[in-house]
Amino acid sequence: MELKLTNKNPFIYMTRVLFIIIFFVSLIPLNGQELHPYNKALIWRGMEHKWTYNHRVNRLGNYVTMQDTPKAIHLSATGLGSDSTFFTSHYTYVESPNAYFKEVSVSIQVNGKEGELLTKTQEVYIPIDPWMHDKQSYQALINGFEITSILKADQIQLFRFLVKEVEYSHESSEIKVKVDFNLVTNCRTIECPVFNNKTAYDLTIKLLIIAYDGDDVNLIDAYSSRNYVWDQKIQIENESQKVVTLGEKNGLFPVATVGIKGLGIILNEEHWLLEMNQYIIPNQYDAQSGILVSDANLKYVEWKKGMQQFAVAPFKAKFAKRRSGYALLDMNLAMIQFKQATIKQGKSSGTSFWGGWNQDASSHESKGIIDLSNFINK
Repeated sequence: MELKLTNKNPFIYMTRVLFIIIFFVSLIPLNGQELHPYNKALIWRGMEHKWTYNHRVNRLGNYVTMQDTPKAIHLSATGLGSDSTFFTSHYTYVESPNAYFKEVSVSIQVNGKEGELLTKTQEVYIPIDPWMHDKQSYQALINGFEITSILKADQIQLFRFLVKEVEYSHESSEIKVKVDFNLVTNCRTIECPVFNNKTAYDLTIKLLIIAYDGDDVNLIDAYSSRNYVWDQKIQIENESQKVVTLGEKNGLFPVATVGIKGLGIILNEEHWLLEMNQYIIPNQYDAQSGILVSDANLKYVEWKKGMQQFAVAPFKAKFAKRRSGYALLDMNLAMIQFKQATIKQGKSSGTSFWGGWNQDASSHESKGIIDLSNFINK
């Protein structure tokens, strides 16, 4: 750029030069560090799922991803009856020059007999890209999940997964992540095959690997749970639980959010599913005290008043039943503090329709997709 002196007043000339210098300096990223795609991520904070009447679980899941285009994806497929799904995805967008992110999918398959505890621990070795090599710390969050029936749709009694033990090997430049999965399903109602007590499900865990040096990022584990009893008259209402997490204080980490490391559902016996909420909302963070206050929302609903009357498929919904039961729900959480980052909290809602009749749950009709490009770029 060539500057010409169009005014003989040296003060005006220097003012213009200074303005141009300030303009170009403002285009340089903070601390001279350029933000790359691997410095940006969507952190999943859970989901809300609702059918109009209760069903077995053929496919269920929710996750967020930055791959190709940023988006939230919900998976939903019933057994015999057709229905509409209403869902909400909760997430946080973060960009930081000192944090390095990588998305990974882990597939775990369990099979056995209905009513039995099916458990599996899977160790996954993840090759790391050059920009993630030799960092001082590596952590893993769950960026969502999907569970899909391989044989037939069943009712859920126990469903739990947890990510733990993240280790980095300098020799192989790989990260080892251990994931636990526990499942109990059953089906003893009229819509289920009488002489087939086999079950098999495929669980896909979406992992978000975070790498960083020194005290650029700080993770603190947290936990929330809820338990309750219902009968054929009392229906379950929303009830959030306060989660107070204490991290590093004295303003060392100006911004913070929360992520998920594990989810759990334990029911007294197998139950149909009508609604399920498992999400966390960060509400208040004080950098001086290092305290993050969040609301955890946990709910499993088997039936609701009026579900037969207002169902999308009223004829099929006439066969929907009410049963009593109890639930123990929990979430393993992580507070994530950033020394230097920009974060944005968000949620998006959508709908999808499933035709029923025990169709193949892996078909595209079971998927609802929301583009998050406008949210990130706004």
